[in-house]
Amino acid sequence: MPNYGDADYWEKRYKSQKGTTFDWLEDYSSLSPIINALEINKLSCNVINIGCGNAELCETMYDEGYRSIVNIDISENVIEYMKNRNIHRDGMTCNIILISSLSDGCKGFKVPRWDV
Repeated sequence: MPNYGDADYWEKRYKSQKGTTFDWLEDYSSLSPIINALEINKLSCNVINIGCGNAELCETMYDEGYRSIVNIDISENVIEYMKNRNIHRDGMTCNIILISSLSDGCKGFKVPRWDV
């Protein structure tokens, strides 16, 4: 069984899957009724995508009007891929980081991404 907490596992996986996308949980079309029920202001909402991988979820959210989106992952390969793929989306950032290393947790973010 893969060690999903091992950064090396993800580096190898995303290097071998370069140029592909995969939404682990659900895509935006499945989650949008739940997210839209929150009745939040898309322009001022801060979204954090923990363990973003190469998913299209936040790209679709951006295209639907969410403008402040932070994607984080432990894989340098996937973050570089996401940065290049989303260079035209102002306000969307991609960072290599472990969520446990955030000193203030996820303060200021209104719409969390729940990964299993």
